[in-house]
Amino acid sequence: MVRRVVSERPLLLALLLAAMAASLLTPPGASQVPLPACTFQTSVLPPTLEHQPGEALHYNFTASAPQTSLGGTVTVTVQQATEGWTATVEPSSFNVAAGGQETADVLVTAPLSGPRQAQVALQASMQCAGGAFATTQSQTLTPTLAAASTPPTGGSPAAGGDVALWAVGIVLLLILVVAALLLTRRRSAPLQLTTPSARREVAAGGGASFTLEALNRGQEVVVAVLEVSDPQGTGAESWSVIPPPSELTLEPGAARSLQVLLRSPLGAQPGDKAHVDASLWAPAGGKAVRVRLEAVVQGSIATGVPGPRPRVLVRDEASLGPET
Repeated sequence: MVRRVVSERPLLLALLLAAMAASLLTPPGASQVPLPACTFQTSVLPPTLEHQPGEALHYNFTASAPQTSLGGTVTVTVQQATEGWTATVEPSSFNVAAGGQETADVLVTAPLSGPRQAQVALQASMQCAGGAFATTQSQTLTPTLAAASTPPTGGSPAAGGDVALWAVGIVLLLILVVAALLLTRRRSAPLQLTTPSARREVAAGGGASFTLEALNRGQEVVVAVLEVSDPQGTGAESWSVIPPPSELTLEPGAARSLQVLLRSPLGAQPGDKAHVDASLWAPAGGKAVRVRLEAVVQGSIATGVPGPRPRVLVRDEASLGPET
């Protein structure tokens, strides 16, 4: 028995030396290489924003997986939000590869009124290849609601200052309105054009004479232009008009009488009528004033040889003054 134990000692010593040699030949850290795992991290930026009442603002929710992760599908849900606040995530599910990251948009909408401080709790889960799940990650947004402006009270100094500013603003506005009205009146030529009778009867082939009165109501000399349109109405192409001089100078407060002759054709029928528009305006500025003159053919026909055919005024549209 003693001999057998003694004979086995060299064998045990050899095994011990072999184990020591194997441990020395193993590279340092070789046994510490981690295996791929189902892990990920999350973050949210910015964590807080100030919202105006009813305003919707965007936050970025980011999920990333380390190089040692298997990667997988991340799902983000809104777990809880302060009463009145709402939040949505788009997209709510997305894939994250190992060593990569993806970002989802979180839209947070504030209520019209409510507590100033709010919280929106987000939860993210990750399912990796093979069906494994990573540890759930949570993030919390802390949006704030801007304070609503309140009307100033009469007793506070700030209220008195605001009232004073309002008063100054109203006074300035009234001054600007009055100045604009005075400037417009000054620039507008104070012309007036009238007639004692704007409608006359005429025999077929006869003419109707109209009296116009041009008046300068201003305090400055006005050089005005009088234009008479072509006849318009039943068979108007056969009617003719003899206008007065087209340019006249009016002293302050002065008036001038002008004659317009509207002649009907020989073949006019009873009831035929035509009209012309007489326009007076100042090239220096201001609006035109207009008078419409109308002639109606009576039942009888004019006899005798009509006089020479009067000149027909052709109006140049480009030279016509501004409309009333």
